[in-house]
Amino acid sequence: MKVYSSDIDPILRHGLRDYGAEHSVASVEKLPFDAGFFDAVVTEAPFDENTTPIVAKGLEELARVTTPKASIVMMTGENQADFIRKKAIALNLESYIDQSVDRKGTPVHIFGWKKKFKIK
Repeated sequence: MKVYSSDIDPILRHGLRDYGAEHSVASVEKLPFDAGFFDAVVTEAPFDENTTPIVAKGLEELARVTTPKASIVMMTGENQADFIRKKAIALNLESYIDQSVDRKGTPVHIFGWKKKFKIK
């Protein structure tokens, strides 16, 4: 398995390198990977409600860079969940996890999606 990481903050590349990840400094709004590059993505979005439109654009980008059978797992702030859920539906992502969680006193939401199989 090859692990990749990406964050807009360049300082994180040092710590993520310790996990053996090949790191890219990039915005989730425009990832430096080809369409269909990943078999799976796991990400934690910034929980600030003001970032919700960026998180939604990021989900669109994650759908672009994943294979047709890929899984996408995302943790968001609980206050972002409804907006992100609607974005996932618009992207034709099928939910298999949609759960509120208390993360050490912080209300968060865990999503897991697969792309819906299209019959031609």
